[in-house]
Amino acid sequence: AIGDAEEMEEERRLCYVAITRAKKTLTISYAHQRMIYGRTAGSLPSRFLKELPEDAIVKKGGFRPPQPRSDYITSPRHTPKVRHMEPMGNLPGTSGAPVPDLNPGDMILHAAFGKGMVLTAVKMGGDALLEIAFDDIGTKKLMAKSAAQYIKKLS
Repeated sequence: AIGDAEEMEEERRLCYVAITRAKKTLTISYAHQRMIYGRTAGSLPSRFLKELPEDAIVKKGGFRPPQPRSDYITSPRHTPKVRHMEPMGNLPGTSGAPVPDLNPGDMILHAAFGKGMVLTAVKMGGDALLEIAFDDIGTKKLMAKSAAQYIKKLS
């Protein structure tokens, strides 16, 4: 729809319809980056989120790079109120080290997402896909090697 005013209005209308279908609360999320056909690609939140009233929004969790991306954040009013994830120490899974040994039922602490429990751990080559239920933000799927530096296994 970029560059076509009619298409942009149709996109805005569809977004509005989706938002007004919420009964009590609405959760809007996006992936900062995702794998598409085996390659990592960056993504941005919907351009229409900036049109929502600030007092109706609760920003929670997530990861933001240390420097804001100028193509999304246009003023301090639109800066997401989330914290940058800091690594929790020199954990396995980084720098070619083995994938951390996490199994279903293991309790973990993630630097940004908080406390959670591993639901599934599916080995994939030299890595593993983890499905983790976090106490405050719900279920997330993470690749073990990428997430290892932010995860600490709890006893």
